[in-house]
Amino acid sequence: MKKYGIGDKIKYGAYGECLITDMRKETIGGKQRDFFVLSQKKNSCTILVPFEKAECFREVKDALSVDEIKALRLVDRNAVNWELDDKSRDAEFKKIFDRDEISEIAAAFLSITEKQNELKTKRKKLRVTDLNAYKVCERILYDELSRTLDLQAEDLVSILNGELEPVAKQ
Repeated sequence: MKKYGIGDKIKYGAYGECLITDMRKETIGGKQRDFFVLSQKKNSCTILVPFEKAECFREVKDALSVDEIKALRLVDRNAVNWELDDKSRDAEFKKIFDRDEISEIAAAFLSITEKQNELKTKRKKLRVTDLNAYKVCERILYDELSRTLDLQAEDLVSILNGELEPVAKQ
């Protein structure tokens, strides 16, 4: 396993891109442990992660190209098994986030979006599990795509549906 240190940029699950700002000992629940202190890129959130959880860290990948972003439009929009119960779907979403494959996250996002639109016609809403997964997908995709594009959060669905052409940052 890679050794991490202060100043390293990593991705940590649903938190997205973070910077390791410190490493320190903390006593929690009467037990002293070593922790990484992470700072999220997009807000002022501080996260303590035990050293033994470092296997969950992912390397920050290069930004996607505009063509790679356009290719996300072709993902399978049936990525979510709606026959599963909430708990099982939640477990599947967690696996998707852990694998950190942007095409899988886009597929889940678009699948949830289509389910949300279907439910709207019936005057229903997404289940809490699905809404939470939607928000995580949206944040991850926005963080990833905004590295390349001039992007507003509300344009994310339109870009992935091909209704809006992505515009690269200058």
